[in-house]
Amino acid sequence: KRQMDGALSRVPVHFYEHVWSILERTPGGIKLCGILLPQQPTLSDMTDYELNFSLKIEEMLSLIADPAYRCLVVEMFEAVNVLLNRNEELRFFRPLDVDYLISEAVKLFVQQTTSKNPYPDFYNLPITLVGGSTGYMIRVIINYLFNASAQPSDAPDPNLMVEEFLYAFKEMGFAYVINHQIPHSIITDVFAQHRRFHALPLEEKNKIRLNQWHRGYLPMASYQVKSESKSKGVLVEDTTAVVKAPNQSESFIVNHEHFEGPANLKEEELYNRYLQGPNQWPQGMPEFREAVLAYYHRLEKLALELTKVFFAASNADFNRFAPHFQRPSIGLRMLHYPPQPTPVPEGVFGSAPHCDHGFLTILAQDDVGGLDVKTPTGEWISAPNMVSSNGETALLINLGDSASKWTNDCLRATPHRVINRSGRDRYSIVFFWDPQLDFPIDTHDLGTQWCPADKTPNYEPQTYGQHLRKLLSHNYSELYKTIDGAQKPND
Repeated sequence: KRQMDGALSRVPVHFYEHVWSILERTPGGIKLCGILLPQQPTLSDMTDYELNFSLKIEEMLSLIADPAYRCLVVEMFEAVNVLLNRNEELRFFRPLDVDYLISEAVKLFVQQTTSKNPYPDFYNLPITLVGGSTGYMIRVIINYLFNASAQPSDAPDPNLMVEEFLYAFKEMGFAYVINHQIPHSIITDVFAQHRRFHALPLEEKNKIRLNQWHRGYLPMASYQVKSESKSKGVLVEDTTAVVKAPNQSESFIVNHEHFEGPANLKEEELYNRYLQGPNQWPQGMPEFREAVLAYYHRLEKLALELTKVFFAASNADFNRFAPHFQRPSIGLRMLHYPPQPTPVPEGVFGSAPHCDHGFLTILAQDDVGGLDVKTPTGEWISAPNMVSSNGETALLINLGDSASKWTNDCLRATPHRVINRSGRDRYSIVFFWDPQLDFPIDTHDLGTQWCPADKTPNYEPQTYGQHLRKLLSHNYSELYKTIDGAQKPND
């Protein structure tokens, strides 16, 4: 069919209007067959219904010799148009390179199918979202939209990184990161140990059940999300109305191995700080601890680099804040989501809709899917695991509630959820990176980027520890009643 449609130069109804709409959201223009169609002066010289614009697009398509490939190009434009129409806040920073996107879709197809004849086999896929060419296209388009380094470019430009960071977190609140320098072997090893731990008998896992310092094993359906979800200060998810049951997941939780707190204090002065205590590790599994800590320490370095981008985006000197990240508050959570029944009961989630509490979150996930992100327009969209063209696993980052408040609601903490409809077990690893607990969250302390000096910020200054304790105590109040020594809201 693709050969026939391509040979006859068939295009869908309103195709040229769709390309026009894409060009309106692509300041860098559209690139195809080495030809760049610039946004300007094209948009000012023509209109979307003009024959000249249609002829211009056909002129670019005529450069394609293979009819089946021409059909793929048309399909790619249509897929891009659907995503942009459903998410009005999105746009492309660099030129939309259609040939690059198709090559990435084919590479992804090969990685998942081990095809020996990539393009012929891809041509023969059905035009469907599940198991078809459209599904592969959508995934690479999402990667291209939310991950600047996935787009073909020269050496990273720090100013462009800041610009794209601001765009991602003012608009969506989530972004993919590649070229993160974390070896594939470290990610593979930690996920292997992740699965090994959760395969243990329940009685073994319960030997290191969550303790008063929020470390250890958290059994299935142990707590129910209660905190409302606000994004840029606006309620976007009424938790009490939406969530009807505890989270259908189990976790192993590790927090910072160091003594969290000011670098000028001695360790004995840090013993009694909130959430300060020993990690728990399963007995007889030294490889588990080694793999988890190897991943943990790599994520520390990545999180610190991303923190520097945050301060650059805030026009603030990172060196002034660096001491607060020398002994940061860190949490690493290894989540296992069993398959949920079909149909999924209303109000039952693997992870109920929520915004993260802290500063920065870095997520690694398997290929099962199930993570959804709520767009500013109120639509839930999938945020699947992404693999770059060189086989590197992309990591997903988002800002938490404290970062949003710190920027006076200018940057977005975005609600997200997990519903595991796959019929398979889902595994993910969440890395929470936060400043030390007595760090003051004060918008004016960041300068005037987020709030003019003569204006009053949306939030009174408070320490990160005060912010965290309030939210944890609210969500885990019933669970804390079962843990000896667990600290209550006013402890």
